[in-house]
Amino acid sequence: MGLVVAGFFFGLYLAKEDPMPMGWDTPRYLGQTAFVAERGLAGVPDQLPPPVKTLDSRAAGFPVIALTLSGLFGTNTFTMAVVMPIAAAMAVALAAGAFVSFSLHRSPWEMGLVALVVGLSPAIIRLMAPETYTDNLFALAVFTAALVPLLAALREERGLAASILLLAAGGLAHPSFLAIFLAILLLVALAYMPRSWTAWRTRDTSLLSTPSVRLGMVAAAAAGVTGAALSGLLSATPDAPKLTRGELSKKLREDLPLYVFPLTLPLAALGLGSLAARARGRGDRAGRNGRERFAAGFLVRLSLAWALVVGIGVLLFALGRLSPAHRFLAFLLPLPVLVGLGLLAAARRVGASGRHRAAGVVLAAGLAGLTAIGFWAYYLNIPHQRGIEWLETPKVQEAATAAEYLQEAGIPPEEPVVFVVDDLGANPLSYVPEMAYILRSGLPAERIEHAYFYVGDPERYLMGEPTYRPRPRTYNTNVDRFWPAVRRLLPQQPVALLLSSFNLAYGEYVGAHPERIAGPNLAVLSGPLPSEPITPPVIPNGPRSWIRGSAILGATAVVLTAIGLAWGLALLPRRLRPFETLGLAPALGIGFLILGGVAMDALGVRLGGTGGGATVGAVAVTGAIAAWVRLRRAGRQGLDVEPAGQR
Repeated sequence: MGLVVAGFFFGLYLAKEDPMPMGWDTPRYLGQTAFVAERGLAGVPDQLPPPVKTLDSRAAGFPVIALTLSGLFGTNTFTMAVVMPIAAAMAVALAAGAFVSFSLHRSPWEMGLVALVVGLSPAIIRLMAPETYTDNLFALAVFTAALVPLLAALREERGLAASILLLAAGGLAHPSFLAIFLAILLLVALAYMPRSWTAWRTRDTSLLSTPSVRLGMVAAAAAGVTGAALSGLLSATPDAPKLTRGELSKKLREDLPLYVFPLTLPLAALGLGSLAARARGRGDRAGRNGRERFAAGFLVRLSLAWALVVGIGVLLFALGRLSPAHRFLAFLLPLPVLVGLGLLAAARRVGASGRHRAAGVVLAAGLAGLTAIGFWAYYLNIPHQRGIEWLETPKVQEAATAAEYLQEAGIPPEEPVVFVVDDLGANPLSYVPEMAYILRSGLPAERIEHAYFYVGDPERYLMGEPTYRPRPRTYNTNVDRFWPAVRRLLPQQPVALLLSSFNLAYGEYVGAHPERIAGPNLAVLSGPLPSEPITPPVIPNGPRSWIRGSAILGATAVVLTAIGLAWGLALLPRRLRPFETLGLAPALGIGFLILGGVAMDALGVRLGGTGGGATVGAVAVTGAIAAWVRLRRAGRQGLDVEPAGQR
């Protein structure tokens, strides 16, 4: 099922036949990764010239995974930007299936069905496109995996350490998501208060062993570890992108049809009802088992708390706050999980009267319908109705050519450079910053800090004036975001460059001033001209063939799984069955690679190149040693793992 999910998302690249990664957010991730490769995680600057400051608090997700795995595989971060979100989506799906299987003692095929429903769900698709929220996918995978040891810890089994470490890893990837998830856990703790109070008062258990206190301990410890790492190791403070209400409204309006609520909500309600019945000890034989009754009750509380937090996020937006309602909806993982459970419950009801073939038809039809919804959303609705932004090879190539010119012309890295860009489309407020991020992704780190952007006509730039236009309505608003910083530079007479794919005025300008051409699609508005035209350098890109892409994606999944298996054997509860441990392994691999990358960076190891490969090896070997120590200790104590069939 993991392969099916990975193939589903990789298929869009095969259909596009484009070697570059997709996603509005991807070039921003790549620019930030350049800083981490050069200066380390704590070296990401707080501020950059407009359009926006960096997201330095998220430096430990995308950059760590991209640099370590690209160093291990000998490839580039653009290739990893293609495969990492796909591997993360697969990890979320498998972790969700393993959580359901472990909680309710379900069979491998039921785990696979839930994983497939989650993996092809609108929530995961929405995180994949059109923005490609890679750090959100990393965080969601790790948070989902953390639920398994967390549930074990609530049942007074081993799991506290693993749940805290995994939540902290997810927080390093996306602190805002961690805050939301901790709010969910605290609501669950509140729901357990009556039960915890009664258990403590009747001396059935110690105060520290009650569900409410354990949930509070995990939440506090995870917040503390994450905060200490962010402030102490990364020198970062949590932040979030600032979007206008118009942008947020547009995203929510376009997202709502993807979830097909008239179908998914009834199925989810059926799944929630089946969990509630099991929590009360009704239904099948497994429902009378104390551990599984507790797990079902935990799933009910978790789902309701999660839905409440998401509902509050959407309500805040409706009340006029700048709450990212579309992000809250995409974070609602219990919805596809409950849809999968609802589909299983429907088939079970049909099969209860002996109509097993009819039950199979229900499952097959349900899966086919949900898969069709996913296909419609990912391959038709999002690409055709809203558009997917792909990093364009010409833009990256021209940015690299500009960097080569600056090097050849002897322009010091600390000198400011102005790029004259323009957009005559309907939404320059969004697309001009996107062009800036794409341009930065093709520049070395030392140039990114000093790259400025003038929006408008090159002739007006040379006159020292802003370019204002009556249409579209937001054009002048966008100009005012960039012009003040450029105006302050003009007395220094900075180098100014004009690139063909970043400004439609390029053709007209070089037609009138052919002597200013410095290389292919590159004109120098102000600054020295090279003695010879610049030769375009080789640029990084994604996998150029489906064979190479599949190989790197498969290798990524294998490495993450190997790391996760080692740490899973070291820290996860013994009650896990082998196929559940395997399902959790990719998400665990993501979490512990993030933690290991942060630790290695703090020791002074740069995560790119050989340092990245060494980091992967160190994380894997450390996990293997921890697993060996635990298994050896268990063997000495005579605590062999109980065969699954005898539990």
